Amino acid sequence: MVEKSEIDPPTRAAGIAGSEGTTPRQVRPSFRQVGPGLVLAATCVGVGDMVTAIVAAEKTQHALVWVFIAAVIIKYYVTIAIGRWTLATGKTIVQGFRAISVFAIVLVAIYAVIWGLMFGAAGPSVVGLPATAIFPVFDASVWAIIHGIAAFIIVLVGRYRVIEQVMKVCVGLMFVGMVGAALLVRPDFGSIAAGIVPTFPDGSVFYVIGIIGGVGGTLTLTAYGYWVREKGWSGREFLPMMKLDSVIGYVATAIFTISVLVIGATFLYGSGRTVDSAEGLLAMADPLRDSYGQLAYWLFLVGFWAISFSSVLGVWSGVSYLFADIIRNIANKGREYALDEGGEDAAVPLRKTKSYRFYLILLTFPSIPVMLLGSPVFLVLAWVTLGALFMPFLTAALLYLLNAKKFGARQPGESPLSMVNIVLAFSFVLFVVLMTSELLNTFS
Repeated sequence: MVEKSEIDPPTRAAGIAGSEGTTPRQVRPSFRQVGPGLVLAATCVGVGDMVTAIVAAEKTQHALVWVFIAAVIIKYYVTIAIGRWTLATGKTIVQGFRAISVFAIVLVAIYAVIWGLMFGAAGPSVVGLPATAIFPVFDASVWAIIHGIAAFIIVLVGRYRVIEQVMKVCVGLMFVGMVGAALLVRPDFGSIAAGIVPTFPDGSVFYVIGIIGGVGGTLTLTAYGYWVREKGWSGREFLPMMKLDSVIGYVATAIFTISVLVIGATFLYGSGRTVDSAEGLLAMADPLRDSYGQLAYWLFLVGFWAISFSSVLGVWSGVSYLFADIIRNIANKGREYALDEGGEDAAVPLRKTKSYRFYLILLTFPSIPVMLLGSPVFLVLAWVTLGALFMPFLTAALLYLLNAKKFGARQPGESPLSMVNIVLAFSFVLFVVLMTSELLNTFS
C-alpha cells in the first residue's frame, strides 16, 4: 500500500506508476521545474567543503580536481538512489530503514540528535563570520544567533516553496560570489584541465578518500526524498525529471568546490601558509582585496555568506523532516496509517508535527550555550563515530532496498549490474575504508 503523501492531494499521482506491468506516463524534464537538487546542493556545499578544497589546493594545487568531480558523481548516484526509492515506492527513506530493522532508525535518530546539537552550534557560528565582515554592527556570535533564529522562523512559517526560492537566491549568490572571485584571480585553465586526469600525489590516498566521503553531504542527503515529495513529484514517471534535477544540483556543487580550490591554489600553493578553519577562510578575503581589488573581496564575502547560510537553512528544513519521520515510524511501529505521537494522524504533513518542531528547537536554541561552553568530549567522539558509520550504512541500505523484489523499487528489466548498483557497491567499500580510517584516527 502506498503511503499517504505529505503534499496536497491535487498534486499527488494516484498509486505507483508503472506497477503491475503498466507503462508510466513520462513527465518531460523541464529546467523550470528544477528545485530540490539545487536545495540539496546549497545545503551540502558547506564551509567544511570550502576548507577541504582550500587544503587540497594548498597541498597539490589543481592535481585533485578529479577527486572533487568523483565525489559529486558518487553523491549524485546516492541521491538518485534515494529519489528513486521515494518515487518508485511512495515511501520515505526512513520507512525503508524501518523495513530493514527498527534498530536502523533508532541508530539514525541518535545520530541525528548528536549531529544536530553539534551542527546547531557550528553552522550559525560560521555564518556569523562573513556577516560581521559585511555588516560590522554586531560581533560574530550575535550574528550567529540572528541567523539561527532567522532559519528557524523561515522553516517554521514557510512552506517548501518559500524555502526553495530562498535557496535559489543563495545559489545565485554562491555562483556570482565564488565563481566570480575565481575568475577574477585569472586561473590557469590548463593546470585545472590537467587535474581532471586521476593522479595520486605522495601521501594523498587517504586524503582523497576523505574528500570523496565528505564533499556533497552525508546525513543531509536523506533530505532529498522529502523535498521531492514536497515538490509534488510522485511515481516513476517523475524519474527523468528527478535525474535532471539532481544533475543540475551536482554540477553546481562541482563548480562551487572547484572555484574555491582555484582561489586556494592562487594564494596558498607553494606559499607555506595554510587554512584549516572557517576563521582562516575569512582571512583570505584581505589578500583577495589587496591583489585583485574591492570587487574580489566583496564577491568572496557574499559567496561565503551564501554558502554558510544556505547550509544552515537546508539542515533546519531537511533534517527536521528526517527526525520527524523517524519519530512517526517508531511510534507507529511501521504501520502506515496509525497515529503518531501526540495523536496526530499519519496523513498530517511532517512539517506540522510536534517532532518536526521539536527538532527545529533542538537545532536553534540549545546551540547558544553549546557555542559558549565548547563541545563536550563525549559529543565530539560520538559525532565522529556515528558520522563515520552513516555513509556505509546508507549505501548498504539503498543497495538492499532498491534490489529486494518485495519492495518493487527496481526498474522493469533493470540489470543487477546497473550503474546505480555499481556505484553504490563501490561507494560502500570506499566508505568502509574511510570509516576505518576515521575511527582509528579518533581513538588512537
